[in-house]
Amino acid sequence: MKQRLSLAIALLSAALLLSGCITLFGSISERARINEVLDQFEAGMLEKDADKLAKLCRYPLYFGDYDVIPYWEFAAVCFGSRLLPGGQVAGYEITNRHVLLKSSNSYADADGTAVLKTTDDSGEIVETEFRISLGLHKDGDTWKIYSLKNEHLDADVRQIYDLLNLYEEGIRTQDPEKLADLCTYPLYVNNYLFATREAAVQNFEKLYCFEIEEYQELWIKDRQIKVRGTEATVQATLAAELTDIYGGFFAGENLANFQLVKTGESWLISNIFNAGI
Repeated sequence: MKQRLSLAIALLSAALLLSGCITLFGSISERARINEVLDQFEAGMLEKDADKLAKLCRYPLYFGDYDVIPYWEFAAVCFGSRLLPGGQVAGYEITNRHVLLKSSNSYADADGTAVLKTTDDSGEIVETEFRISLGLHKDGDTWKIYSLKNEHLDADVRQIYDLLNLYEEGIRTQDPEKLADLCTYPLYVNNYLFATREAAVQNFEKLYCFEIEEYQELWIKDRQIKVRGTEATVQATLAAELTDIYGGFFAGENLANFQLVKTGESWLISNIFNAGI
């Protein structure tokens, strides 16, 4: 069994390396440096300092889905008009952070939930949440932001993000019961039908727990969420770093697709495709 598992993962890893899809996780020190950049970004937002934010970036900077900003002076103007809020900032924090290093630790992806607190005209604190996604490049010993997306989370999208965060946690903690609680039934997983919660629990145990000792990192990244009434789809990438029960270390990523339905006020997963480790 060990030989079959090791051979299968070795072949998968080789295929991912050849296709350029594998992502290797870097050292704790590099992740710490990237988190320092996120801390500086928080400070720039809190101080409403567009120049400080612009100096954290390299150029050209890819901003949003379509814009390319050629110089930091232009970025400062753009940040001042499109990123920084108009009112007084009472708080800004990037929570639920994920950092993924790749390409010999010279490039990285990072994302999190940005919680912005502003003061309105009546003095009340208004809290708004965004999904912030950053691409970073290492220039010497310094990490610089080369791409930036800041997406507002409405109520439905926020609930779906929270659901995916719980799905991450269920995989990371190897808790098939928790994963099954996030689904509706009958449930489809990779075109197989699971009519009951009990059947889904057994499937999740095989999918995410079989011969896996520990997940060092588990991240559903690059989430593209589309909501249509009471139905939603998610296209994403599932990235993992893990050790197996034999002491082997593996890191890689795979496409992941989810379909969800809204039941009452809650979103549940109805279909999972390609979301394996």
